[in-house]
Amino acid sequence: MDSQLITSIGYEALLTARDSIAQRIEQAHALLREAQAIADQNNMGTVCGSSPHQFMPMAQFLKPDGAAKAVTLTDSAAWELLLHKSHVMDLMSGRKKQEWRLAIAKGEAPPFNEAAVRGTLTSLYKDRGTMFELSVVECFESLHPCYMRNEQTCFGMRVHLTNVTDVYSGGLPGRSTCDQIEDLLRFMHVMDGRPTPHANAIRTAILECMNKGTAREYEDDYIRLTWFKNGNGHVRFKRQDLVEAMNKMIAKHRGAALPQPRNARFKSYA
Repeated sequence: MDSQLITSIGYEALLTARDSIAQRIEQAHALLREAQAIADQNNMGTVCGSSPHQFMPMAQFLKPDGAAKAVTLTDSAAWELLLHKSHVMDLMSGRKKQEWRLAIAKGEAPPFNEAAVRGTLTSLYKDRGTMFELSVVECFESLHPCYMRNEQTCFGMRVHLTNVTDVYSGGLPGRSTCDQIEDLLRFMHVMDGRPTPHANAIRTAILECMNKGTAREYEDDYIRLTWFKNGNGHVRFKRQDLVEAMNKMIAKHRGAALPQPRNARFKSYA
């Protein structure tokens, strides 16, 4: 048996350090629980996490900028809630919605403070007219040219869309394509002198069809949307006058850049 004595060490300093650490951990724990309670009351997500199951790693939280990054997660939740509850997304084009979603998902949205909120809402309201017009143009430009139903110079009475639903996510609505359909619906409502529908109307309709097990079809006064198992779909427009209004908008913004029409012998197969 080794008869060497245990090395002497002053443990009082360790006890003091341990007690100081434990005290601060308890204080931090209490404060984070208070923060989470406030977040729960205001539907602002999970503190230090993007979801209840995706928390910020402790090693990242303890870095010098850890607190700022944790606050960014709360800012993202606050922006998402504001944009949804204020219906300000009803003013945005599909492209602008996508820009905001990506910024929020990446934590690149502005800090959620009064100046940023006022500035953002003011800018969106100021630019609503331009976005209203360009939303139609952006939708037209996104149409896949390989489908003969899709004219190269204007909207026809029927268009072929890809990714109306996402086959890789169980047939859930394709967010980008649904945004584009809603852009067209908003334009037609406004041109017809009717209130604009709220954003996510098409996504909601598709989800209802899925839940009820009904036909893959949506119809209102302006369009008839049909989608298929491969995720693609057709939109049939019901109003020739509104299609002509959309085409005038395309000519206004892209007239000089439009290609020549398809060869007539190919158009017969559309």
